[in-house]
Amino acid sequence: MRRTLLALVLPLLLVALPGCAPAGSLSSATAGVEVRAVNRNRGDVNVFAVRTGQRTRLGTVPSGQSRTFRVANVQPGTTTQLVLHVEVIGSDGAWDSPVVSIVPGYRIMLAVEDLLTASNVQMQDDG
Repeated sequence: MRRTLLALVLPLLLVALPGCAPAGSLSSATAGVEVRAVNRNRGDVNVFAVRTGQRTRLGTVPSGQSRTFRVANVQPGTTTQLVLHVEVIGSDGAWDSPVVSIVPGYRIMLAVEDLLTASNVQMQDDG
């Protein structure tokens, strides 16, 4: 009876215990870089990160608002290159940033302008 109970409870404990770890103890492989997007365009926009040909949707920024997103899996001590891709919802309008070399500890500042070609991206030290 005790063995049966132990056999049932032990797998549940093994699944539940990792959730009790402090937030700061996550592996460095999950480190990321913050993207702060300000939308000055008349339309809502979707923001994507493009790395090694793979496009990942970061989220939507409504017109006249700002949002903060996280680009995950940026390895500490390495430099990762990406392009930010912006699409105006309900329009053919789209803009690609120049290639951005990101390093953990920095923040990407994205300004989406009404004239998309005037949009820009800057790096900012978090420190």
